[in-house]
Amino acid sequence: MIKLKKATQKDKKDVLRIIFSSLKKTVAPFYSFDYASRIKGVYEKRVEKYIDEGALSLIKAGDKTVGTIGLVADEVKTLFIDPLYQGFGYGKKALLKLELMARKIGHTVLHLDALVNAVGFYLKQGFSITKKVVKKAEYDASLEYPVTKMRKELQ
Repeated sequence: MIKLKKATQKDKKDVLRIIFSSLKKTVAPFYSFDYASRIKGVYEKRVEKYIDEGALSLIKAGDKTVGTIGLVADEVKTLFIDPLYQGFGYGKKALLKLELMARKIGHTVLHLDALVNAVGFYLKQGFSITKKVVKKAEYDASLEYPVTKMRKELQ
């Protein structure tokens, strides 16, 4: 059983630890060292913004924070599971909870930009590929990286 709990600025350090440790484990084989080192600054700004907007949640399993997930309008903005807790279904369960929340506020579809390493996970969760693009990082326009744009119709 998991719960989603709104993140606060007090949680920022823990959220960033989860994101960076997850990126190190799952993204490193697919992206350059330059990308991996520069993306930290982008995520620091992104996390602060999403927390201020009330769009970022902690994924809680009992009293442990096992990951983080974010929703802005109809777009999944972040889903990271602490490497210590990967493989236990927390990402799938958190995404299902997020889908329920999205339906409750009137969304009929979810969108996301998947990094190369996450495309398979999202396909298994019922998302479909709409296109592949090269994206510029929102806080560092000189940082470009490939993403797969995906969507899922909510039932």
